[in-house]
Amino acid sequence: MIQYGSVAPSEPRRFRFHSCIGVGGFGEVYLAEMVSAGGVTTNVAVKLLLPGVDPKSSPIERLRDEGKLLGLLDHPVILRVTDLVVLDGRAGLVTQYVDGCDLDACFSGVNLMPEGPLFEVIGQVADALHHAFHATGPDRRPLHLVHRDIKPSNIRLGRHGEVKLLDFGIARANNPERETQTQIGLLVGTRSYMSPERFDESPADAPSDVYALGCIAYEGIAHRRLFRGLNLKEHIALANNEATFTEFVERHLQRLSCEPDAIAVMRAMLAFDPAVRPSASEVRSHCEELARHRAPVLKTWLRGWTWPTDPDRPSVLVGKTLLEGSSGVQARPVDRSAVTAAEERPAPTQSGPVETLVSPKAGTRPVAVTVAAGVVGAIGLMALGGAVLLVGMVGFGWFGRPSPAPPPAAVAPAIAPVAAAPAPEAPVAAEPAPSVAPPAVVAADPGPKSAPAPRPSAVPAPAAPAATRTEIRAADLPVELRGPGGTHKPGAVAAGSYEIWADFGSGLAKAGSVSVAEGQSMHLRCSRMKQTCSGVAP
Repeated sequence: MIQYGSVAPSEPRRFRFHSCIGVGGFGEVYLAEMVSAGGVTTNVAVKLLLPGVDPKSSPIERLRDEGKLLGLLDHPVILRVTDLVVLDGRAGLVTQYVDGCDLDACFSGVNLMPEGPLFEVIGQVADALHHAFHATGPDRRPLHLVHRDIKPSNIRLGRHGEVKLLDFGIARANNPERETQTQIGLLVGTRSYMSPERFDESPADAPSDVYALGCIAYEGIAHRRLFRGLNLKEHIALANNEATFTEFVERHLQRLSCEPDAIAVMRAMLAFDPAVRPSASEVRSHCEELARHRAPVLKTWLRGWTWPTDPDRPSVLVGKTLLEGSSGVQARPVDRSAVTAAEERPAPTQSGPVETLVSPKAGTRPVAVTVAAGVVGAIGLMALGGAVLLVGMVGFGWFGRPSPAPPPAAVAPAIAPVAAAPAPEAPVAAEPAPSVAPPAVVAADPGPKSAPAPRPSAVPAPAAPAATRTEIRAADLPVELRGPGGTHKPGAVAAGSYEIWADFGSGLAKAGSVSVAEGQSMHLRCSRMKQTCSGVAP
């Protein structure tokens, strides 16, 4: 756990902002020079929240969660976090800057990534996931950390061949001290890389990250997303039918022009049943073996690759210097002559956690509100002078809730050779583009919400025994209980059986039933995806 001292440094750090490398709904990401009190200069990525963020809001809590997680991880493939700061009155996160590009840039264009480097990257990320899941917390218990947003834009390639896994922003861990909670009925992640079980609102576990790596492997070879062209309703239907899902995946795997051993590994990673997917450590071993027999190696390929550049993003901070803890821009301008040629080069986007907040109601599209690209959390309270700097721990952790006990260890299937794939039915690139918006849209974090007041009932509720209560747990979901004595609001009711009527967006409709005994407490849990509600014991 990272601790921050209460004594302010003799001279605050200076941050010289060179370019804006990411923009989102919560803030901006910059390439900056950090000059320490001792005069040491380091290139860093600075993620600044927008001005005026409420200190009690979800972004603030998420950065605290982020710190509690990443402060416990030490792996060469996991992005290193430096510190939390306040600059120009805005909360910020300082991280290692990786000069390079995200993996998705290697999946399009002329010089596409070959299979060898692709499996080398996937193997390294799998090793990082294995480490994150088995790392221990202060109590020496495994964190069981699950990333939940594995996708190409969250994997960074450095110009010297390094691989970095970014943005544990919506990660879930076995950590009861987490401050943000996932709302019931909401799925967080990016739809194209979400495993089938997650569409049923099951908690994400380690096999879901393995599945996402399988989607990346397919995309890197096919140069298209596995579920491209499916709208949300079609994707949900596919995820709810094992036979149809398995046939869909197999048909697409057989279109690939690659060796049977690679197809066998991807088939295992993309298995419908999470219990039969290989573990992250097994994926690492399989991918290392695949990469060993395929040239060139990653570093060699990157040396000859044409690196992309990001568009110039205008920002008022570019070219200015901020002092740590400052409430405004430092008066003296940045000495641009001191900036090296490498720093003048447009910086590639170092994306933050981009998420899709999927509305589980079938037939609807994902909510599409832009979230900060790279600004994944927030900061605690900071006071200057002799005050204590109260900031959370630096790490990645959005939308987490205390994890249940881990399931029994999954048994990975034997990856046996398969028959050579037939010639593709049609060139993969020629498949029609989706008719709906791309699935990797991003969504605003709704943050913790209290349930709205249910619609008033025309039938007055009778007096109820004080010993029995039901409570609504689904946010923004009007619910009525119809049973003994008429129609009731969630709250104190008489013992008996009730029909649950809920409004999922098209008016009240029967969504289930619940029975409560005298003195029993019951919580209602509603699934927007299935449009059903049920009672669960608190």
